[in-house]
Amino acid sequence: MKKSKRLLSLALAMIMVISAFCCANLSALAAFKVPDNQALESGQYGENAYYTFDSAKKTLSITGTGDTMYVKNVAQSKEIERVEIASGITSIGRNLFDYCENLKYIYIPLTVTQIGENAFWINSPDLVVTYEGTQEQLNQMDIAEGNPSFDSAKFVFEGKEVVTENYKNEWVYVDSKWYYYGEDGQAVSNTWIMCSAGWCYIGADGYMVTNTWVDGYWGSYYIDGNGYMMINS
Repeated sequence: MKKSKRLLSLALAMIMVISAFCCANLSALAAFKVPDNQALESGQYGENAYYTFDSAKKTLSITGTGDTMYVKNVAQSKEIERVEIASGITSIGRNLFDYCENLKYIYIPLTVTQIGENAFWINSPDLVVTYEGTQEQLNQMDIAEGNPSFDSAKFVFEGKEVVTENYKNEWVYVDSKWYYYGEDGQAVSNTWIMCSAGWCYIGADGYMVTNTWVDGYWGSYYIDGNGYMMINS
C-alpha cells in the first residue's frame, strides 16, 4: 500500500513539473510581439523570423524560421513589388501584406503551411505566386479568408506555368522566362508565335526558347538570345 502511494505521489509530481514547463513555454510564446514602428529597410518579422528590403530591386526578403507577424511599415508599403520567402518560414501571418498594392511577385517555399486572414487583403491583379510544391500540396495549405490577391493570382508550380483566366493572347514574364497565353487562356507549347520583331518558338516546357536550333516545316532554324528566329541562317 505504501509503495502504491509512493508511486502515485511520484507520478503526480512529474505531471505538475511537465504542466508547469508547458505553461511557461506557452506563456512566453503568447507574450512575444514584434517590435513596434520598425523601418521598412530591415527588422524582426517573428520570434525567429527577419526581413530586409532592397529598395533598388523593390524586393522584400524574409529569412529565419517559424511564423511571421504583422509589421505596420511593411504591410502598408507601396514600394514592395517582390517578396522572397526562405525555406524555414512556416506561415504568412495575418495582415502581413494587406496593403501592399504594388506587390507583383512572391515566392513561397514548401515549409509555409498557413496563410493568415487578410494577409493579401488588397487585390493586386498582377500578382504571380511561385510555389515550390505542387498544386495538390498547395490545396492542402491552411488558407484563411480575406485574401483576394492570393485567390486570383497566377500560379507557378515547380517552375511550370499554371493557366488562369487572367491572361489571353498575351506574353507573361515570370522567373526570367516568357510564356504565351492563347485566346482560350491556355499556355501554349511546341508552337511558333509571331512577335513584334519576328517569329518566336515556345518549347515543350511552355516558355520561349533562346540560343538553340528548332525544327520547322522547311528545315531547322536558329533562335537567337532574344528569342527571335534568325533569317537566312
